[in-house]
Amino acid sequence: MKSNRIINITLGILALIIIALLIVLVFSSSQESEENIIANTIQEPVKSNEVNAWTNTEISEEEIARTYFYTYVEDALYNPELAYNALEQEYREKRFGSLQEYQNYIESIREELQEATLHSYMVNEETEGITQIVCRDQNENLYIFDQTALLDYTVTLDTYTLPQEKFETEYATANEQQKVMLNIDKFFQMINAKDYKTAYSVLSEGFKQNNFPTQNSFQQYIESRLYRYNDINYGSFSNEINSIYQGTIQITNRANEEESQNLTIIMQLNEGTDFELAFGVS
Repeated sequence: MKSNRIINITLGILALIIIALLIVLVFSSSQESEENIIANTIQEPVKSNEVNAWTNTEISEEEIARTYFYTYVEDALYNPELAYNALEQEYREKRFGSLQEYQNYIESIREELQEATLHSYMVNEETEGITQIVCRDQNENLYIFDQTALLDYTVTLDTYTLPQEKFETEYATANEQQKVMLNIDKFFQMINAKDYKTAYSVLSEGFKQNNFPTQNSFQQYIESRLYRYNDINYGSFSNEINSIYQGTIQITNRANEEESQNLTIIMQLNEGTDFELAFGVS
């Protein structure tokens, strides 16, 4: 009996030892397998192909200009409130004053906007964190995007509504004949942009009272007598008295260079860049 008991105990111990060894072997095999999986993942990375490859592509200046230009045109046509809010705040308040005025303006040029295409663009060097992208359409209308970061920008549509350092520097160094020409150019930028409010504001008070008592009467006259887009050739201007100049310019129809007309201009140069203008009325 005693010997049988000893045998049973011995067999039990051997069984426990065998089970323990099996557990160690299984655990060791599992750990080795896991390490091999990790090692394979590091040593054999996924090879790139057309589906999973990452591409570091730089966006060209032309692509940015096209994106900004056509986004603005599309918004102006079909989401004018969004386009209005994209305008630089001081600019939109001074040029249009309200969303309704902006919408009226868009309606007046709707057919042209529907045909608008990017004709040229220029990127000015970054100044104070702003990169300026200047676009022109086929009619030479301006679309100026002041970009602080990609897709973060404001829009202006001319260079005369807000003070421009470049223009003020050029104006300050110009003689009076040159100042007259710069101001005529600015006036016809307003006419070509259908900005009759600003164009009307630079007419001399006496001239307005005698010829165009309202902005609407001025607009009707311009639209009936001038061309949709007007190009200017300058003659000489004589100094009549006290910085008042008179001369004749030739206005050419941009759509048909064979069509042209002469117009007499009278201008008074005031302080700074201010001026008053009158012209021959027939």
